[in-house]
Formats: sequence, C-alpha cells, structure tokens
Amino acid sequence: MYQCYTGKKSDWRDSMRADRLLSILLSLQTEGIMSAKTLAEKLEVSERTIYRDVDALSFSGVPIYAIRGSHGGFALDRHYHFDVAGLTLPEIKQLLIGQSPGPLTDLGIESKQTIIDKLIMNLPHSYRNEAHQFSKRIYLDPSNWFEDHDEVPSLVSIKKAIEENRWIHINYQKRKGEIISREIAPYGFVAKMDSWYLIAKRREQMRVYRVSRIHAVQFTDQVFLFPENFNIGHFWTKWCHEFEMSRPSYWAVLSVDSSVLHDRSINGGWTYREEAQDDEEGRKVIRIQFETHEQALRDILSLGSKVKVIEPASLLEAVRKTIKTLVGMY
Repeated sequence: MYQCYTGKKSDWRDSMRADRLLSILLSLQTEGIMSAKTLAEKLEVSERTIYRDVDALSFSGVPIYAIRGSHGGFALDRHYHFDVAGLTLPEIKQLLIGQSPGPLTDLGIESKQTIIDKLIMNLPHSYRNEAHQFSKRIYLDPSNWFEDHDEVPSLVSIKKAIEENRWIHINYQKRKGEIISREIAPYGFVAKMDSWYLIAKRREQMRVYRVSRIHAVQFTDQVFLFPENFNIGHFWTKWCHEFEMSRPSYWAVLSVDSSVLHDRSINGGWTYREEAQDDEEGRKVIRIQFETHEQALRDILSLGSKVKVIEPASLLEAVRKTIKTLVGMY
C-alpha cells in the first residue's frame, strides 16, 4: 500500500467535488429521476450544493434537465449514457474486495465498506446483484499473526507536514537505541504490513525512516517543492530490493523435519532452497540464509531435534558446545 500527499490544500476539496459530480451522474443514470432532496441525503450535502453541482454538470455539456411536479427532480436525457470508465464486471469485482483498514486507521481512514456500498448502488442493474454477492466473499487481512501494531504518535504531525510540503526537524531512534536529530523534507508514507515508513529527502538524498522510531517532530518555516516525477511506489520497490541485497548473509546447510518448512510460525520466514535429495532419515536438506552466525545458532537451538547442522563446521561446533554447556547446568 502506498500513500502520497501532494501538499496542495485544494486537492482534497477538488477531489471531493469530482467524486460528488460523478456520483450524481451515476445515480441519475441508474435510478432515473431523482429530487435534489434525495440526492442531498444520499451524498450527505445540502440541497443548495446539489443545485450548484447540477449547474456545473449542465455547464460542462451533460444533458441534465429538471422535471417539475410532486414527483419531479433531475434526470438525464434518455439518449445519454455515461460509461463508468469502461469498467467490466471483473474489473468492478477487483474494486469490491473487502480489506481490513489496518494501519490506515492511524490516518483517520476507516474501512472502505461505505465506498463499496456506494459503488454497488450506482452500478447498472445487470451488475448490481452479482457484485453485491461477490463483495461479501473475499476479505484481505494484511496483518501478521501475534504481532503488535506499531505505536505512531508522530504520524498525524508528519502527515500535516507532508500536506504542507514543509521541512521538519525530527528526533529519530536508531535500531540500537541511539537518538539522532535530522532535518528532512517528508515526501510520503508507506504502510508495510502493520508498520509505517516515512520517505523523505535529506541533503539531496532519499531516506527511509520507521515512523514508530520518530519521537519528536518540529515544524520549520521552510517549504519544499514536491517533484512531479516522483513516484512513491517505484521508489519503495527499488529501495526494498536494494535493502534486501545489502543485508549481511550467513549460509548454512541443515537437515530439517518437514514440519519446520511448512510452519512459518516456527521458521520465522526463512529464505532457503531445498537440495536435490533428502537425507538418510528422510528429512529435507536445505541451504538456508541467515544474517549472522549468532542468529543461525539461536534459531537452530530453538528448534531442538527438528534441525541438524550439516555445515559449516564452525556452526556445528557452536551447537555442540552450547548443548554441552546446557547439560552441565542441569
């Protein structure tokens, strides 16, 4: 999930009105004649706003007209048809998949169920029933099992700085606990699973900061120009690849019980490949990447008899030594 703000204060108002005009257009196309009162209740705005929006649609060339009488209202010319961006039913279904709001709740964005309901209501009758049934059958939950959601008390302040394109001072806690101060230009947020990351520029270089480690935010009077060609999704994909390639690696060959490979809660998401043949006991032989010797030793000992070290010899010796020490303690 990528979230980026341009910093233009009028953007959200223009976007809201564009959405409302589209909703009026779709509602009239699917429902026929609708009164200003009905449209206002449906879109949660005043009747005066509806009249202004109808004037705007008419001025832009949409053949919309008023019908007088107790059952009157607004209607589209019967020969006019608005194609919803050429969406097919399979494409509509992609938009209808339910999803846990996850970290978006930190930004004050709730579940998109209300949007789904509005979309279904404005679909052509031939699509509406099938789309409604589909929307109840698939749900995406991006969170991990048994993991706490990051606390991000500085998120709202940083969001404001992003919207205003304003430089900020932050106090940032590095991985080993050291606190550093930085002046940065915040470009946007990325939510990966249940964690927020801030993409920012510092000294003409792009940086990534975990938002839960930002403990203080101070606004400056200086603003920056957000580059029009910057794409946060492209940046994040490239940065993640470079980050993974830069991680230290420590390779080992292990003989493991098959249950270890099938249960992520046991193996913690190991990166490995299976060797050509199983060992004499029928267990899988894998070549696996750890970050360090210490991590490898810790993970292997935690799995007891389900894992046996084949190589390197230094890791095998470390396991034997640790086990001997434990036996001596008891």
